[in-house]
Amino acid sequence: MLEIIVIGFLLVLGLVVLPLLVVGALLKLLVALVLLPFRVLGAVVGAFAALFAGVGKVLVFLIGLVAAAAALVFGVLLLPLLPLLLLGGAIWLLVRLLRPRQVVPAGY
Repeated sequence: MLEIIVIGFLLVLGLVVLPLLVVGALLKLLVALVLLPFRVLGAVVGAFAALFAGVGKVLVFLIGLVAAAAALVFGVLLLPLLPLLLLGGAIWLLVRLLRPRQVVPAGY
């Protein structure tokens, strides 16, 4: 008697669950086919974004390289000339201070 119940249960299970599994697989396939163009579009957009990010990284690297070269030039060539620049600025301020000013009337 138990065997008949088990066979009946398996038969009902096979008649109910197996078609549901097939329908589920077909629905998954249908959804995948509907969404496939969007996945392709996302891949293309991602590729362009990666390309632009790479170009941006190269540009930032080049700007950093130019800034480093400018800092090196300033440090090696211009920094030793700083005392002369300060002396020249002090002389210019002294000459400007001692020069008589021209008075301009308020109406002009």
